[in-house]
Amino acid sequence: MIVYVEYVLFNNFIVTLMLLFSTNLLLKEKNSKIRNMFACIFGAGMALVYPLANLEGILLLMAKLFIGFLICC
Repeated sequence: MIVYVEYVLFNNFIVTLMLLFSTNLLLKEKNSKIRNMFACIFGAGMALVYPLANLEGILLLMAKLFIGFLICC
């Protein structure tokens, strides 16, 4: 299976940015744009690491929950 890194990075970056933006609107919070950009870059980087880590089952779930928590912080 061929995976295009640029597509994965761009797609994950945009989806994470939309999630953070909509969450900020819903909760009426003001986060800086730079902070949101760093969170999106971090999330896109983790999208590249997941397939390389070969985690399965509960370890994959725990890793995704932990990374999601870090993005929200």
